[in-house]
Amino acid sequence: MTMNTTWKSDEGELIRVRTCGWSPPGDHPVGCGMFIYTDKEGRFVKVEGDPDHPISQGRLCPRCLAMGEFLQHPDRIKYPMKRAREDRGKDAWERITWDEALDILEREVRKIWEDYGPEAIFLSKGTGREATEYAPPMAQAVFKTPNNAFMMSGASCYGPRTVIGDFLLGAGYPELDYAAYFPDRYDDPRYEVPKYIILWGKSPLQSNPDGFYGHAVVDLMKRGSKLIGIDPRLTWLASRAEFHLQLRPGTDAAIGLAMLNVVLGEDLYDHDFCEKWVFGVDDLSERVRDTTPEWAEGITWVSPETIRKAARAFAENAPSSIMWGLAIDTQQNGAQAGQALLALAAICGYMDVPGGITLSLRDRAVRRARDHGEAHRCEGRPSGIRVRAFRPSRRGAHRHGDRGALRLPYGVLLRHQPHCADGLRRTRALVQRAHEDGLQRCPGLLHDAHHHGPVRPGPARERLRRA
Repeated sequence: MTMNTTWKSDEGELIRVRTCGWSPPGDHPVGCGMFIYTDKEGRFVKVEGDPDHPISQGRLCPRCLAMGEFLQHPDRIKYPMKRAREDRGKDAWERITWDEALDILEREVRKIWEDYGPEAIFLSKGTGREATEYAPPMAQAVFKTPNNAFMMSGASCYGPRTVIGDFLLGAGYPELDYAAYFPDRYDDPRYEVPKYIILWGKSPLQSNPDGFYGHAVVDLMKRGSKLIGIDPRLTWLASRAEFHLQLRPGTDAAIGLAMLNVVLGEDLYDHDFCEKWVFGVDDLSERVRDTTPEWAEGITWVSPETIRKAARAFAENAPSSIMWGLAIDTQQNGAQAGQALLALAAICGYMDVPGGITLSLRDRAVRRARDHGEAHRCEGRPSGIRVRAFRPSRRGAHRHGDRGALRLPYGVLLRHQPHCADGLRRTRALVQRAHEDGLQRCPGLLHDAHHHGPVRPGPARERLRRA
């Protein structure tokens, strides 16, 4: 692909600028390639997709399409404002200068330092990636407090799957292989279109989430990929799926165990791949012996026949892939559901193969693979995949759920420090109860098994360690 490198041009009365819009939480790692048109005074006029962009290829995500609406919305906050305390609840905001706003902040912070000490300040940050890097040093260097936490997004999305992926695979973020590294994308002879894609609690067209551009699902459907939707909702993609497992919310782990029961019980798994790369299969097979689709029906509300047909289609059509959605990360039983999901893909032989599931590695290993034209079989890939028999563990890989966002401040919240912010002291007992409750509420369908050893050692892991 040859890209037109002109980045700015006059288009009659308008100026066209080529750019790459990056808006969290989606569009990682590339953002939408776009042309932004402004008038001569720099005011936004319209946006168009850049057809030369290697990933978005002229398409735009919902955020880009709505750019003019939010840039020019009359209620958009573009400068500091203040409101008198007695006017709380009223639309009585008064515009002030940036200098005035910073003076107010400094005065109030110094007052807290004097009255309560700097540790009374707690800094909470949201998503945005750059902000997550700025906030910790800002808390310590500017506000003189050690109390800061990431209270949303990555602590209850992305984080769980990377931790579970590292725990089971020795790798990071698992994602559908959509030929993102190849200049000619799907036409590269090394790539293979997945036969089936399981959309497990994921709506990629709307979210364009970490590491994935949503339009790629439609691209692959046009090239023959079929869909299996696991989602309580009837989404646009689920309505076009060959199988839609419209499960009871929060019962994904039971679906995963039932699908494993079918694949292992009917001997549909990839023996060669498991012999080379997977261990724990015998323990897993024993664990799911009784988790039949009939057993799962009473928990999930999905018919046994639908579960069986979906599991068979996925296992018998190589390569296939799974897209892991936010619905897994944010549920009470998400860690176990995620392990079942990865185990299903692993025993079918769909890890680190063209058209399967890619495994993120350290940047240097990825660069080396790209430089040598090896987008799939990276020399530094992990040398073994662990499948587990699913025990809720008090020390296991992520006791996530909707309480996951409280993970980071535990060090502050669970230690009764004399200078800790008053609001945090009041929440200490609540967080402790939530922590204990999260350990006790794992449904009986999952049993403890924390006995399996580390990832099988081998030369590939040694090469990765030396990289």
